[in-house]
Amino acid sequence: VTKALRYSVSSQFRQQLQDLLAQIRNTQPHFVRCIKPNPQNQPFADSLPGGGQGPGPPRRPLFDRPSVAQQLSYQGVLEAIRVARAGFPV
Repeated sequence: VTKALRYSVSSQFRQQLQDLLAQIRNTQPHFVRCIKPNPQNQPFADSLPGGGQGPGPPRRPLFDRPSVAQQLSYQGVLEAIRVARAGFPV
């Protein structure tokens, strides 16, 4: 007479976690994240209304650093970098 296998909540959780980790290890995820460099959606500062265009010094990119940092934070990029630096696979 064989006993039926009895699973505890803990053993079920461990098995599910092992299955999930195995699935994650077998995948090669990639992500495309779009970052807006500035709220005006303009490539250069001189392409804004009132900005001078024409011959002169090289065009200066319009880059809003706080906005970009906020987008990277919201998308989880900064946290992924922290995890990777801690030595965990990402």
